[in-house]
Order: sequence, then C-alpha cells, then structure tokens
Amino acid sequence: MSSSEIQSLVPTALLLFYVAVGTVLFWTTGAKSYRDQEMAERTTGASTASMRVFFSWLMSPWLRILVASQIPASAVTSISLALSLFAAVALAAGHFSLGGTLFVLASVCDYFDGKLARAQGGGTAQGAALDSIVDRYSEVALMTGLCWYYRQNWVLLPALLALSGVLLVPYARAKAEALGAKLSDVGWLQRPERAVILVVTTGLTPLADLVLKRFAPSASELHWLAVAGLLMLAFGTQVTAAQRTLRLLQLLAHRCGGSEPNRLRRSGPLAVVSGVIATGFDATLVALLSGAVALSLPFATALGCVLGALVNFTLNRKWVFQSSHESISQQGSRYLLVSGTSALFNAGGVAVVGLLPDVSGALAWLIVRAAIFGTWTFPLFRSYVFNSLTLAHKNESPTARASSRAAIEAALRQ
Repeated sequence: MSSSEIQSLVPTALLLFYVAVGTVLFWTTGAKSYRDQEMAERTTGASTASMRVFFSWLMSPWLRILVASQIPASAVTSISLALSLFAAVALAAGHFSLGGTLFVLASVCDYFDGKLARAQGGGTAQGAALDSIVDRYSEVALMTGLCWYYRQNWVLLPALLALSGVLLVPYARAKAEALGAKLSDVGWLQRPERAVILVVTTGLTPLADLVLKRFAPSASELHWLAVAGLLMLAFGTQVTAAQRTLRLLQLLAHRCGGSEPNRLRRSGPLAVVSGVIATGFDATLVALLSGAVALSLPFATALGCVLGALVNFTLNRKWVFQSSHESISQQGSRYLLVSGTSALFNAGGVAVVGLLPDVSGALAWLIVRAAIFGTWTFPLFRSYVFNSLTLAHKNESPTARASSRAAIEAALRQ
C-alpha cells in the first residue's frame, strides 16, 4: 500500500475508530440506559429509535461543550454549510475519504444547531428558516461535487437523478405543510438516511477500492461503493418523493370527501395488467396472421392493433375501472381519442429518445411507453374515458361548479 493510499484512508479511519470505541463503551459501561426522548420519538424514514438514541449519546460530549461555550446556534448552522461546500470540492477532486469525513462533520453540525438552539432557550423562526435553507444548499453542493466528478461517464445520470430527488423530497413536504398537511413521517429516504448513505458510501470508498484492486483493478477506478450510494439515492429519493406526493393527494382528497388516490392505487396495477394482456393478444394475432396465414406484415399488424384495442377497452371498462354503466359508444369515442393521441406521443417519443447514443430501439420503446402510459394514457383512462362522474361534473350548472370549487378551497385552507 502506497503512502498516498494510506493518507487517503486517515479521515475515514479516525471516524471509524471513534464510532467503534463509542459502540464498545455504549454497550459495556451502562450507557445503553441513556435516554433522548426527542430522538426516540422522532419519526423519520428507515432509521430506528435505538439508532437515533445511540447517535445522540455518541454526540452528547460535544454537545455539552458547545452548550458551555455559548456559541450561537446560527454560527453552527453556517459552518455546516461551509463544511458541505468543502466536502463537495473534495469529492469533485476525487478525494472521497476527505469529502465523506467533511460531510460527516457538516451533518453533525446540522444535528447540533437545533439541539443548541433549544438548550439556549428555544429556536426562532429565523433560525429554523436558515437551517432548512442551509440543509438544501448542503445536499445540493455535495451532489454537485459528485456530478462533476462523474461528468464523463454513465454515473452522471444516477447522480443527476439523486440531485433532483434531494430537491423534490423536501419540496413535497414544504408544499404539504403550506396546505396544512403533515408529511414528516412519510418516505424511505429522509435527510438523516440520505446523509448516512452519502457518508458511508463516499467515506468508505478508498477502503473498498483497495479491496477491489486485488480482484478487479479496473473496477476500482469507478469507485463502485460511491456509485452504489448514488444508485440508492437516485431510486430512493424518487420513490420517497412519489410516496409523499401520493400521501398528500390522499389527505387532500379525504378533506374534500373524495377517493381519487384510493382509486389510483386500485386501478393503476390493474391497468398495467390490462395493457400487458392486450399486447399479448396483439402480438399473438400478428404472429399467427403473418406466419400461418401468410398475410402481409403491415396488414397483420393493423389487425393485431385492432384486436389489442378491443381487448384493452373491454378489460378497462368491465374490470379495471368497472364503468360498464355508461354506453359503449360514449366511452369508445373517448377511448379512440386517447389511444390515437397516445400512439402519436409514443411514436414521437421513441424518435426523440432514439437520438441518444447507445440506446437500443427496444429500450427506447419501453422508456417511452412507460412515460406516456403514466403521464397521459392512464390518467385520461381514469378521469376521462372510464369516469362518468368527472364528465357529469363538467355538465353541472355554473352555480354547482362554483359551490364545488368553494368547498375544495375551504378544505385546503383548513
């Protein structure tokens, strides 16, 4: 092991040593009886109460020093931003151990500022606002550093997805709170979990690289542990944002006496199954007509599309949305409109995605099909084609519609 490799591991080694000693002391000196009611009762993501209490105990000596020094909580908040910026620069330069360690210190400062404010007589609205904004800057800075480091290979994509995710998750919560809803306990990856993932995967990257060099020397150049962290964040933050969005819609619908999110949860998976079944019928007919009957492929494809549409329409009408009480002609005309526009969007989307290098036609088709189904086809099937209640609302008198709008606005102000 070279001297440079040893030096790169020093920050990580010091942190691991501190945590290891703390763990031994926590379980051998009776410190496990330590209590922190606030941390124990906090509902956040995937962490457990025992994990949060252990972290509180591990930080308690430093917190006592800060309280005794009477340092303003706002100063601790500010230095956490500076440490995050330094961590971002270190990661952008490829010094993962240093970057991870600096982000640990920044995250600890973020923990200290709230505790310190309460110990000094209670936090202020100004301090809370500063803390929230600094948290966003810190995460964005760190993700920007990783994006810069991986700017010339495929890891940039999950890094950008993770960057957008760390912005969407708190935005969903802020929007909910502005509407009077509580989402602080909703979602897999909230800020503490995101910080732990970033700290562990970036800080331990040099150690993981040393192991990889023995088995796959070229793999260590990509820093696979850091890549794994970005992949977890890219997936987990998007899922968390979706969880919060759906929960917010459920709360708002409940206030207004609706059940839209419940219908979404029930009909969404069924609509996917309906589409798969219809596609199966389509493909089977095309194969039979073009093979056994020897029809031309364009004609066989057209007949297959017709059969697939009929199967999909019937399943959606009778099984997915259970709206067979309305006439077939009314629903059929709306179905043709939505299906026709969906076909145009899919064709155009495949052409656009196909502009990307190294993207196969099959992958482009799957990406576009999923995007158009989720943003256009399924929402219109649910609220336009197979939902006579929505259409009936459109036919209400202006007075009735105004009354409905007033009821919704009043519910949102509650």
